[in-house]
Amino acid sequence: MNDIDENGNPIAQPAATEEPKASFEDQLPADNAGIAPVSADNAIHGGADVVRDQDKIMLILAYIFPFVPFLTVKDSEYVIWHARQGLVNWLLSILISCTCIGAIFCIYVCVKGIIESLKPNRWEAPLVSSITKAIFKQ
Repeated sequence: MNDIDENGNPIAQPAATEEPKASFEDQLPADNAGIAPVSADNAIHGGADVVRDQDKIMLILAYIFPFVPFLTVKDSEYVIWHARQGLVNWLLSILISCTCIGAIFCIYVCVKGIIESLKPNRWEAPLVSSITKAIFKQ
C-alpha cells in the first residue's frame, strides 16, 4: 500500500529487508545457563539429561538411601534410573560387604554414582548396571 503526502505525491516505502534467521547456537544464552552438556553416554540413552534443582538431593539419596527417591519421585526418569541402580547397589552391598573388596566396591559405586549423576551422566556401574537391567528390564 502506497502512502501519499499532502501534495498528492506517493511516499516511497523503505525497502523491506529480511533479517537473517538466527541459528540454534545464536539462540542459546551466552553463559549456557540451564543447558545440560551432551556426552556420548547421554546420546546413547536418547539425548541430554537435565538435572533440575529439585532433583539434586534425590540423586544423592539414590545412592545413599535409594528407597526415598525410588518411592517418591515419579516425574523424572533420570532420577528413577539412578534410584534403580542405587537400590541394586544397596542390596548388593548387603550381600558382599562382608569382604573388604566388596565393601570398597560398593563405596566406590556410591561415590562415583553421585558424582556422575550430578554432571548429568548415566554412568553404568560394573556388575550393578547389568543386574539392574535384568531386574527392571531396562
